[in-house]
Amino acid sequence: MTTHRILEPTGRRRAAGGFTLIELLTVIAIIGILAAILIPVVSKVRESARAANCTSNLREIGGAIALYTNDNGRTPPSRDPRSTGGARTLAWTLWTYVGYDMSSFGSEMSGRTGNQMTVFNCPSTENNPIPTPDSTVFTSRPHSYILNMGAAATILGGDFENGVNNGFPIENLHTPSRTVSVFECSFYYGGADHYHNQYGLMSHDGSSNFLYWDGHVERFSYEDVPDESNDVFWSGH
Repeated sequence: MTTHRILEPTGRRRAAGGFTLIELLTVIAIIGILAAILIPVVSKVRESARAANCTSNLREIGGAIALYTNDNGRTPPSRDPRSTGGARTLAWTLWTYVGYDMSSFGSEMSGRTGNQMTVFNCPSTENNPIPTPDSTVFTSRPHSYILNMGAAATILGGDFENGVNNGFPIENLHTPSRTVSVFECSFYYGGADHYHNQYGLMSHDGSSNFLYWDGHVERFSYEDVPDESNDVFWSGH
């Protein structure tokens, strides 16, 4: 039997199991195209998971607010006068209400990023704290969540300091499903102006999560968040 060799067009025999330069370049190009498609998708999936984790954090904080309010007859203060300095935070007030031992609390644990993760840390803020257009990030270790002082200031007669340092009887708020209790901000207390013009965060693809006084959470793009402090969204009035 006569055996014939199969020749390439050039007349040279192709090495067994080898690839031509064109084949290699084609494979590399395909890998590059797939990477360009998949990397943004993976990034979006990761951010979606972080945003969902943030929503879960806020719901747990909402439950802690309800427990605190039931025990004390009024909502938590935006800036707790029972503590001092950087520890005057919502995290300090609610630390034991989310199941943590008070002995484990330190000012570095008060919701600031760059520390041990707790329900007071949004994973997106930890990853990349993105300020709202007219804001900046407060310090190199920003907070994730703060209590909205707007409703307290309104219910307590418009007194700013009272609104910051004191809570209010929840039954005095007639719009709990329309008024925000906790929102994403790198400062440790504030209201509408803090969100829009000072230290607000929109770490979820241009949007932010908001916890309402009735315990539900919604996500809004920056453009859809009311910028007037007397809007029911912030003031409860």
